[in-house]
Amino acid sequence: MSDPIFTQPFQSGFALQDGTKLNELFGFLGGSAQQSITTTGATAATAFQLSAQVNNLTVVVAGATGAKLPAMNPGEWCVVFNSDAADAAVIYSDDSTIDGTAGATGVALSSTKRAVFFQMAAGVIVSAQLGVVSA
Repeated sequence: MSDPIFTQPFQSGFALQDGTKLNELFGFLGGSAQQSITTTGATAATAFQLSAQVNNLTVVVAGATGAKLPAMNPGEWCVVFNSDAADAAVIYSDDSTIDGTAGATGVALSSTKRAVFFQMAAGVIVSAQLGVVSA
């Protein structure tokens, strides 16, 4: 009898595995990090496309403050550090929301702040501000 809460996605023992299941399990950005990011644009179409799970905005360009979150699935997350003295805008796709705000509009990430963005459900992102720099 199968457990309705936990399903076994892989065959036990030595066997070929479904690569799709492996990608779902291990695939999200692989714990990647990107340093020295310069923002571009101010819309979902023109903002700098983040490609890592942890990102450090080091230059926030006046009038082009956007950084667009990478594509995520429910349960995945992305961290954005704003190391510049100017405020940045964190943007997602047109059909999403970040903390209830349209994803294409985005949310402000104040200068020298950092936040983690969680995809709670399809198109629903919530953020949490992280603590201060360690002393």
